[in-house]
Amino acid sequence: MQIESILNLQWLWGLIPFTIICLVIVIKMIFRLVKTKKKGALVSVPLDKEQEIAIDVTGPMLLHGEGPLYNNAFANLDFQLTSLSNNSDVFLSNVFFKSSASSFSKSRQSLRFFEIEQADIFQLKILGLESLPPVEHQVVITLDHRRQMAGSIVALVFAAIGLMLSFGSSLTIYIYNLS
Repeated sequence: MQIESILNLQWLWGLIPFTIICLVIVIKMIFRLVKTKKKGALVSVPLDKEQEIAIDVTGPMLLHGEGPLYNNAFANLDFQLTSLSNNSDVFLSNVFFKSSASSFSKSRQSLRFFEIEQADIFQLKILGLESLPPVEHQVVITLDHRRQMAGSIVALVFAAIGLMLSFGSSLTIYIYNLS
């Protein structure tokens, strides 16, 4: 056996664990993305001019509009969230990178970002709501998982690139040794 052939076989045996590790990371990141996206809503209330909601967790949150596909019920609305215990307004900022999720019949779009520092009962006012839309429109509040999703996507891309490179290198070395 030539020295090149022996070195190529050693590289091949070194690339096999790397390929398996990359494959495991890709699968893990896909499941993590699906799990993060499926995390449920903290509060889901019908679209009404004024209502009280209880939020019992703290941290960064997103206010979403949910309704049938291809609707524009949330286009010209503004929101105001006020803590009832100390009558202070919660600062609602526009979402820079809006995310949306759709199923066959519903869509959910992120509208506002805010931070809750203590669990409380809040009053949600919707400004610009002239008439009540049908029942299927809702305001949904969820925890903000955008950073986790971005990290999972970056890890998934790098693991997929590593998987393709290691698989391609392994295949090339194997074919080279056959000839």
